[in-house]
Amino acid sequence: MLGIYGALDTRVTGSQTAAKAALERAGLVNDFVVEPNADHAFFDDTGPRYNAAAAADAWGRLLDWFSRYVS
Repeated sequence: MLGIYGALDTRVTGSQTAAKAALERAGLVNDFVVEPNADHAFFDDTGPRYNAAAAADAWGRLLDWFSRYVS
């Protein structure tokens, strides 16, 4: 599982530690990324929270994840 969170979205980032621990207990590959200065829905280029740098980084990480774990 790949989790990409916006650092300003504390409701979501607050669950990161528990989610990671549960995935590790289950033996599942996981990676969590927290994009600095990004809020919830930072990748939505039609919304006020859009963060182009964070969205580009998240997209690159997603493509890398797919190339490594999804065939």
